[in-house]
Formats: sequence, C-alpha cells, structure tokens
Amino acid sequence: MAHLEYVTLIVRDYDPAIRFFVDLLQFELIEDVPSLAAARRNGFFLRVEEFAATHARLVAADVEFLTTPHLEPYGMVAVFRDLGGNRWDLLGPPADT
Repeated sequence: MAHLEYVTLIVRDYDPAIRFFVDLLQFELIEDVPSLAAARRNGFFLRVEEFAATHARLVAADVEFLTTPHLEPYGMVAVFRDLGGNRWDLLGPPADT
C-alpha cells in the first residue's frame, strides 16, 4: 500500500481488528499498546496503485463499501467502512495513468 506511513487506530474488538487491518488491508503492526484515548470519527484514506485489484480483494472479503468505484479529478475512489464503523477512502490513480 503506497502513501500511508503511520496511523494510530483505537479499536473496540482487538482480534477482529488485527485480522481486518493486518490480514485484509495488509497494514504492518508496528506497536501494540493499550490506550485510554477516545475514538474519533474522522475519515482516513488508503492510496493504492492497484486500485481495481485491491477493491476486488476487499469486496471478496465482504468489506462493506458505501460507494461504488468512481472517478474524481484526483483519481479513482470508493468509500468503505472498517469494523469500528470508520469510513475510509480507497484511492487510486486516475484511470488514464
């Protein structure tokens, strides 16, 4: 996955979250520490060069997509929800690149 350096996630259910973010989204788990911080409902994005393949893999894994893939001036985008209900933008380069 390109262009996402570090992100801190606070999750409600630990083991399902590990499977979702590490196994499915292919995040690398850097640090595993308990946190008392309140979860925020901000958006996040994933920028991937292989948009169609990544989208197909997530759909096959029953990830809940809120929008179908569509072209915006900055590239392809489809919005999905993680296990905690947070919205993520799956972003890819414009179709002609």
